[in-house]
Amino acid sequence: MIDGYLLKAGENARGSFSQVFERVLGQTSAQDIRLLTTGKDGYEEQIASLRQLQNERRAPPRNESFTIDVRLLRVGRASARLPHDRFALIDDELWHCGANVGGTHHEINAYSYGWPAHDTGAVDYFERLWNAAVLP
Repeated sequence: MIDGYLLKAGENARGSFSQVFERVLGQTSAQDIRLLTTGKDGYEEQIASLRQLQNERRAPPRNESFTIDVRLLRVGRASARLPHDRFALIDDELWHCGANVGGTHHEINAYSYGWPAHDTGAVDYFERLWNAAVLP
């Protein structure tokens, strides 16, 4: 998932950051989740919440092989830039979210999906951005 404002969701959301993502991740059976966002420092609490969710799904009784990996693109003149909207690759389909993924604000939140991720070039694009990012 590419969302430049992903870690900011907890700042204005109704409910905590981890509650928002528990709802979102509770809707999927995905086992490998990669989140790419922008940021400076200061989102350690949100990243710790995601790691806690990962550990809970890996622990008994679930014992899932579940991974959440977060990377940050540093904001700067020479850095790669994320698109304005939010995008995700889910089961080889490209998804587009016009507002934020968690729907945690009052503005219009629209999404569309169904484009073949490989045919659109989205997989290559996501991989280039992922490789340009750093671990928080």
